[in-house]
Amino acid sequence: MEYVLLMAGSITHAQRMAAVLENRGIRSFIARAPEGTDPRGCGYGVRLQRSKAAPAQDILRHAGITVRAVYEKTEDGWREVAL
Repeated sequence: MEYVLLMAGSITHAQRMAAVLENRGIRSFIARAPEGTDPRGCGYGVRLQRSKAAPAQDILRHAGITVRAVYEKTEDGWREVAL
């Protein structure tokens, strides 16, 4: 299963992201930013299935929550992606 990280601006922001997604039926987990990434924030975000990333971003946008960056795991490590 492929996962992505939606990066937040603070740990509290990541907690809010996870709560909003859970309330809308998308399971996510608070996670630290992987080594070597530039999270443009506190270094926390939510990890979720890649297939749920686009709907999750829409849900968060409508809730007024900004996703700082999106990262996916590759063979060479983590890379920032646009979804």
